[in-house]
Amino acid sequence: MTSRADDSRLEKELERTVCLTLEGAKTEQALLENLRISQATSADVRSVRDLVHGVQFDVLQDTSDWRRDASWERSWKAGSTWLLEIAGGQTPDIVLRSKADRWSGENRILIEVKREQGDFQYERECFQMIRYFLYLLATTRRYPLAGRGDCKCKVPDICRHEIRRAVLAAAPSGWFARQGRESKWRHFMDTYRHIAKTLDVTIGEIHLDG
Repeated sequence: MTSRADDSRLEKELERTVCLTLEGAKTEQALLENLRISQATSADVRSVRDLVHGVQFDVLQDTSDWRRDASWERSWKAGSTWLLEIAGGQTPDIVLRSKADRWSGENRILIEVKREQGDFQYERECFQMIRYFLYLLATTRRYPLAGRGDCKCKVPDICRHEIRRAVLAAAPSGWFARQGRESKWRHFMDTYRHIAKTLDVTIGEIHLDG
């Protein structure tokens, strides 16, 4: 039986593994194909590369700076604190922030990493993955660059000028195999699958051992 310190260390090692791939992909985006996505709510998404498709990004690992994206800054300057309520003080393990162009700067992909025996915090109906999903809907736009530069995308297009939005869980395959119908993860997938598909926010699984 592992201690809490060992559990935390194992989870951080998994985080670093994912981040190393993401950092390497800044210069060789083919590496993103190694982060394959299973059970994706978007039928055309097979890996993180399908979400990023050539757009540059920053990687934020386990830092409160994730809140300092373009949408958060706009809200904060306007005197609003409602984003604090949605985020609930949570910090995603990994965030991909777009560098598409000078109009961008949105957080587009949020990843939560779990070790083999790990679980999410808080109650099933409002745990962090649900909060992250709502955060993306509240703070990002499907086509943030529409009408700017070369981007002429509009519904029902898939915009190729910006990173597509996603909320992903990354864990060993054994972790996903143990997520039964009443688990927090399955509840999230089953409850939000249809709205995620409609609004083009990909929910899916990254199996870190396969």
